[in-house]
Amino acid sequence: MNKEKYIGKPFSLLLKDMVQMQPQKAKSEFREDMYNPLPSTSFSFSDKDINSVNNVMMIIKWKADDTATTPLEFFEEEHNYRFTPNEKNFLEKKIVMDITVYKR
Repeated sequence: MNKEKYIGKPFSLLLKDMVQMQPQKAKSEFREDMYNPLPSTSFSFSDKDINSVNNVMMIIKWKADDTATTPLEFFEEEHNYRFTPNEKNFLEKKIVMDITVYKR
């Protein structure tokens, strides 16, 4: 993956380029920090539980902003961490600061 292409760009660019492998699950880190309430989100590419062993994971660190995370918290809980259009719509304008991919 050429992550430099996506650093500083909206997440929608990365999603658009991921034609062969789309995220199936997403779990975000939430903080009580009004300037950076959403530091990162972990994505998996299988329907297994997001914490399963042998999952390929992609962690996106987001550029700090003060966007309220309440809708995303609700969507994740409501959809059991499935990456649905609701989550996609919330995250696609977020700016990517770093990308890490690994196998759990």
